[in-house]
Amino acid sequence: MAEFLSMGGHAVWVWSCYALTAGGIGFLIWLSFLQRAMAREWQKLSGDGQP
Repeated sequence: MAEFLSMGGHAVWVWSCYALTAGGIGFLIWLSFLQRAMAREWQKLSGDGQP
């Protein structure tokens, strides 16, 4: 297991890339939820009649 986690001496680069990718995806998901909430607020303010 330790051999797998060390990635043949490249663990710092491999795991940091995984972390950056997961962080980027998490940021995009958060941004999507934020944009959706803002769109609902604008829709409510414009009086479209949709909940």
